[in-house]
Amino acid sequence: MRNSDLDDMWHKYNDKHEFNYQMVQDFVDQHGQRLKYLKGEQLVEAGDDTRYVYFIVQGVVRGKKIYLDGSEYSYFEVDNQRGNIGLLELLAMENQYVVTVHCLTPVEVVRIDYKILYPKLMEDVYLLRSCLKLVANDLYNLSHREGRFFHLKGIDRIRLSFMNYYEHISKHHETIVLEHKTQKDLAMQIGLSVRTVSRSLKIMTDNHEIQVLGRKIKITPQNYQMMIQQINNL
Repeated sequence: MRNSDLDDMWHKYNDKHEFNYQMVQDFVDQHGQRLKYLKGEQLVEAGDDTRYVYFIVQGVVRGKKIYLDGSEYSYFEVDNQRGNIGLLELLAMENQYVVTVHCLTPVEVVRIDYKILYPKLMEDVYLLRSCLKLVANDLYNLSHREGRFFHLKGIDRIRLSFMNYYEHISKHHETIVLEHKTQKDLAMQIGLSVRTVSRSLKIMTDNHEIQVLGRKIKITPQNYQMMIQQINNL
């Protein structure tokens, strides 16, 4: 049974806003620098000294964690609604970026110096709570996802990934299209081989769980329901 006192306390301090550009727009516009990047350009590189937080105004970027053996693992994607680049390192007081970030599309950002943003976050209780929730949610979601993924075979990991993406993006259960996703991208993101991804996408297409249109993957409400049925059969 849920603790009603705890629910009331969570409700009191709950903030449903994402920590993104809109939340700090006035401050970062005043103290930051607006920059534009072309598709494919690099925003930051893993190992570089941390100096700035980047807030996405327009476009989509992808962060890739680079392992010592040279392999890559797609770590996250960020747009103007979801997150930023560099805040984790700032809050953790780390001197180096932990990921390499490239632009998936033309991107416009506001870049603000750590020395300006950090005091603002530490002295503003509302922003500090938002930062805490952002980091806590990331850690919780990562732990939850890795726990579920550990026991799933490849095709079911892909299904779960697509379902999570659909649920996050499609607020009203409309059709969505995943763009910029090559089979290599999907393999790195989910932690599978390209061969497994290729074989799984074919099976899912034959099962009417997805529709593959070149490099795009289309998911309709009907496709989503088919994936749910497959997952429920596990």
